[in-house]
Amino acid sequence: MQEEKTAENKANYIDGGNFKTKIGNTTYLVGVFFNNAKKVTVEDRMKNLIRQEVVAGNF
Repeated sequence: MQEEKTAENKANYIDGGNFKTKIGNTTYLVGVFFNNAKKVTVEDRMKNLIRQEVVAGNF
């Protein structure tokens, strides 16, 4: 049962690749993925992030 759920969840995600970034002496490997099952668009997400920054006063 758990294996079926895991496989089903993985089927909803699209691999967006990965990239490395270095901060100080530490190198991070960052994986990017997208969830096909979500109905939120990139535009919706960006608007939400901007709104959160304005509310927090980080502009």
